[in-house]
Amino acid sequence: MMTVISQHLNGQPAHIVGAGIEGLSLARWFTRQGAVVTVHLARTPADIQADPALARQAAEIERLGARLRAGADYLRGLDEATVIGHVQSAYTYKYPMNVAALDAARARGIPIVTNLSLFFALCPCPIIGITGTNGKTTTTEMTDAVLRAGGQPVHTGGNIGASPLDEVDSLQPGDLVLLELSNYQLQFVQASPHIGAITNIAPDHLVDYGGSFEQYAAAKRRILDYQRADDWAVLNWDDPLLRQWGAQAEAQLFAFNLNHALEPGAYLRRGRLTARYQGQEKAVLRADELQVPGQHNVANALCAIAIGTLQGVEAEAMARALQGYAAGPHRVQTVRERDGVLWVNDSKSTTPASTVAAIQAFAGRRLILLAGGKDKGLPLDDLAQAMQKGVTQVIAFGEWGPTLAEAVQVTGVAVQTAASVAEAVEVAARLARPGDVVLFSPAGTSFDAYPSYAARGEHFIQLVGEL
Repeated sequence: MMTVISQHLNGQPAHIVGAGIEGLSLARWFTRQGAVVTVHLARTPADIQADPALARQAAEIERLGARLRAGADYLRGLDEATVIGHVQSAYTYKYPMNVAALDAARARGIPIVTNLSLFFALCPCPIIGITGTNGKTTTTEMTDAVLRAGGQPVHTGGNIGASPLDEVDSLQPGDLVLLELSNYQLQFVQASPHIGAITNIAPDHLVDYGGSFEQYAAAKRRILDYQRADDWAVLNWDDPLLRQWGAQAEAQLFAFNLNHALEPGAYLRRGRLTARYQGQEKAVLRADELQVPGQHNVANALCAIAIGTLQGVEAEAMARALQGYAAGPHRVQTVRERDGVLWVNDSKSTTPASTVAAIQAFAGRRLILLAGGKDKGLPLDDLAQAMQKGVTQVIAFGEWGPTLAEAVQVTGVAVQTAASVAEAVEVAARLARPGDVVLFSPAGTSFDAYPSYAARGEHFIQLVGEL
């Protein structure tokens, strides 16, 4: 279908719902095909001019010769399109008007594409895709480092970094593409990567799936659904659901886990991250050589080792890459040590499962946990259990704070509420004693007070720096 679309767009109306990295990339691609492009944006013209990032996007849309429709009637004319592209965030519960309009267009037979669905159809070289509820960004970054250390010509993008669609015309068959893939991206892609890796599956984003974990998981599973017998499924064998998927997979299986030696597989043996493939076992590095803390990061590194092994990267090169890897901001990030207290920013943890992993990363330490924000309505059983084992004090902040505090009280862990992140930091500073870790790992989204987890994390870093 994509070849047909690209051959028949000259002079035809192509519409895009949403802007940002994905939307502007779609606008550039449609423009290269000779289409007449319209971008629909659910913001008022005043909002766009007041926001520097949106103003820059509007300027690029104008430079491309495309039209921008914004304001109350921003979806006007969508039914005139020959093809419609949309960004992943446009088809979510936040924009019910988009969902209704796109579903209506699909029912009329108008082709609906996304940045990644176009890229999968047009890419001339092998694709490695990584998804999962937690750890996919870290694993993608680790894998990028491993492949580059092995001299692989890798182009990395997707849900992380630049849009791969911008590079598709310059890619060669001998290149390699590495993509981080979200559930929203995967649910609109009708193809699977040559190597499809899944870090783990836990409840998340259920509001967009009618509260159904099964539907959310099915979107993630699409990374495997179109694989063939000569492809590879790289799966976390410590996850019971992924073991089921592995047993049903059409592709060849390369498992990774913390507990058992498998072949082919990547696993932890006597404290060493080890890979076994084609009858050969190679120890790559010791777990204590990783700069990033926690068993979840050992699992992430094992996933990267599995992919590197399949790509023929030598153990020594993988070891160098992983020894030098430091996690990006807002992921179990050390902010400072003040008066013997370690302050850690884990703002990217927007689910209970990711906060559990962060708590476990500091096993044996006295933890003051700052959690809250906006509730996703996800199960709290595992988080409550982790709090009982590893947390001495919880400070529940933001819109979700009072409800979260009620849930924590049942566990017997000490809890206080705070109206904001700033107040939570003040309370933590009064309570913390030398040797404590203050862990900012919210388990909820930032949207009660911040536009993104990154903005929330930056504010936390600022507040801690001002103590």
